[in-house]
Amino acid sequence: GHATSASGAPLPASALSWRSIREARFQLNRSSSENLPFSEAVRINVLDAFNGGGAQNFSTDSNRTYEFGNLFTRVGDVITLKTGVEGAYRTSLSHSTNNFDGTFTFSSLESYLAGRPLTFRVTRGNPTLELKQLEMAAFVQTDVTVNSQLTLMFGARYEAQQNLNDYNNLDPRVGFAYAPGDATVIRGGGGIFHSRLQTNMVETQRRLNGTHQFEIVIDDPSYPDPFVAGTIRQTVPSVRATDPNLVAPYVAAGMISLERTFLDNLLFTATYDIVREYHRLRSRNLNAPYDARFEERRACDLDTPDAFCLAPDPTRGQVINLESTGNDIKHTLRLEVSKRFNIFNGEVDYEIQRVRGDVQGGPGTLLSNAYDLRADWGRSPQPTHRLEAELNASLPLGVFVAGDLEFNSGRYYTIVTGRDINRDSNVNDRPPGQAPNTERGPKYFNVDFNISKAFYFRRAAGSASGMNVNVFANMTNAFNHVHYNNPSGVMSWPNFRRITSASNPREIEIGMRFQF
Repeated sequence: GHATSASGAPLPASALSWRSIREARFQLNRSSSENLPFSEAVRINVLDAFNGGGAQNFSTDSNRTYEFGNLFTRVGDVITLKTGVEGAYRTSLSHSTNNFDGTFTFSSLESYLAGRPLTFRVTRGNPTLELKQLEMAAFVQTDVTVNSQLTLMFGARYEAQQNLNDYNNLDPRVGFAYAPGDATVIRGGGGIFHSRLQTNMVETQRRLNGTHQFEIVIDDPSYPDPFVAGTIRQTVPSVRATDPNLVAPYVAAGMISLERTFLDNLLFTATYDIVREYHRLRSRNLNAPYDARFEERRACDLDTPDAFCLAPDPTRGQVINLESTGNDIKHTLRLEVSKRFNIFNGEVDYEIQRVRGDVQGGPGTLLSNAYDLRADWGRSPQPTHRLEAELNASLPLGVFVAGDLEFNSGRYYTIVTGRDINRDSNVNDRPPGQAPNTERGPKYFNVDFNISKAFYFRRAAGSASGMNVNVFANMTNAFNHVHYNNPSGVMSWPNFRRITSASNPREIEIGMRFQF
C-alpha cells in the first residue's frame, strides 16, 4: 500500500499484480484563522440601500481534518472492478462574537432618517464552541466492456456521518458509452448522490441552541437604545432547533450526451441533463404568529387584529428549525463547438436552463411563510440563457493572444414589500400571491482580451518551458460596456424598480512575471 507525505503528496501505490492495484492513503490537514473587525459598533441595515456601523465579526478558528481511504482496482479484459472505503474525522474549536452588539434593520431611507427601525437583533451567550464529526463512505464500481463499441458501468455508494441520524443513504448508479462509428460517441447515465451535513451548519445549530447562545429579537424597537419601553413587542430569546427527522439531501440525476467530430477537428457536443434534488435544507420559524380566527393555521397579515395574532408559545421568541423539506428540479441543455484553425483555437458554449425550487438561497434559507411550505416555490435567480466564446492564437515571434466573450439573458430578482406583513420579525415578505424571482434584470455582455510574450533566459532541450520573463497586458470589459446590476426589488424604497449600480468599467492591467 502507500501513504501520503506530510504535505499530502501521494507516494507510489502497491501493484499486487499486473492486473491489481491497491492504494491506501492518509492525510492530515491543519488550519487556523483569525478575523479582526475594524469596528465592533452596532450594525445598521437599510434594505436595498446600505449597510453601516460595526463589522461585529470577530472570530478565531482552529481546525483539523484526518482523511483516510483504501482503493482496490482489478483490471480485466471484460470487467474492471473498483472498490474502496474512505472517511474523514473533523475537529474544530471556534470563538465568535458575531452580532454581539446587535443589528438595526430599517425598511427605507426615510425610516432610517426618522429613527424608526423594523427590528433589532442581538446575540447573547458563550462565544466558544468545540465540534467533532466523523464521515464514512464505501463504494463499488464495475466497468463492463461488451464489445469495441459499447461499455457499461454499474456502481453503488453508501455514506453515513456523525451529527445526522440518517443512515439510509445507498446510492445506485449506472452509465454507458456507445460509439456507433469512429466519429460519434453517445454517453448516458443516472444515479443518486447524497450530500453531507457540513460542519459549519452543525456549528450554527449548536451555537444558537438556546443554551450555548440565543438571540434577542425586538420588533419596532426604540432607537438608538432598543430596550427602552414603548412599542417593543418581543424581548424573549430566540433559538435554533434541529428537526429530529432531518435527513441528508440527495440528488437524482440523469444525463445523455452526443459527441460528433466533423472535418477532422471540429468537435460538436450536445448534452441534456435533469437533476431533481430532494430534502433540501431550509429553516422555518416554528413560533411564527398565526391568525387565530381560522381553524387551520395561517400567517397573520396587516388586517389581523392584534388580539388574534398569536404565537404558538408566547413565552418564547423565534424557534428557527432546520428541516429537510425543500425540493427543486433543474433541466439543462448544453451545446459546445470547438475547432482548431491553423494557429487559432476557438470554442463556443451555449446553455439554456430551467430551474424551479422552494429554497431561494443556500442551505438553511428561512421560509418567508412558516405556515405555507409551498409559498417560496419559484424560478432560480440564475439567467435562462448563457453564451460563452473563447478564441486564442499563438502568433509569430512567440506572441500569445486570447479573447473571451460572455453573454447572458439577465438574472432574476424578487419583489419584497420591505415590511414585516406576517409579523414574524423577518423582513422577507413578498406581496400576496407573488412568487420569488418573477422579475428579470438587465442582460449581460462582456469581452476580455489578453496578450502576452515570454522572453526566455534558459530553456531545456526539447521543452517549451524554462526560465523566462513573461510580459502581459489584460483588458477587462474591453468595449467598456455598461454592466448594470439588478434594479431594487424593495417596494418601500424610493428607488423601487430603478437601477442604482453597475459593475466596473474597462480595466487595463500591464505587468510582468518571472517564471522558473
